[in-house]
Amino acid sequence: MVELADIFRQYGPAYRAKYGHEMLPSHQQAMRDIERCRAEALGAHLYHCDQCDETHYCYHLCKNRHCPKCQGDAAQAWLQTQQQLLLPVPHFLVTFTLPAELRNVALASRRKSTTCFSARRRPLCRNWHWTRGLSVVNWG
Repeated sequence: MVELADIFRQYGPAYRAKYGHEMLPSHQQAMRDIERCRAEALGAHLYHCDQCDETHYCYHLCKNRHCPKCQGDAAQAWLQTQQQLLLPVPHFLVTFTLPAELRNVALASRRKSTTCFSARRRPLCRNWHWTRGLSVVNWG
């Protein structure tokens, strides 16, 4: 299976040469870290296995939070925790964000803006067979 690190090693230098000036330094660092993760560049520990009587290298991790090798287990643990917090019903959330230019108008006439959002919700519910359940949150 092709890993992200392999892709970054093969195409990363050319990508950074072409687009590096547009990339955030943290993104460039993440790419470099992922390229070197569990590779010779970061060094290794040497272990001797008593069962097979062989010596094995264990390459060091980059520990970058964006690295799938380093953070894969943590991401899975987080996902399992989040799934346990879900209600035992099929549901999902659709968020409509009002453009900044219209927020003051909506806040000035909350009833009309709520009616407008409700009108936009109805066709969605009909088309996708959603059950009713609208919550409008007015921040401000």
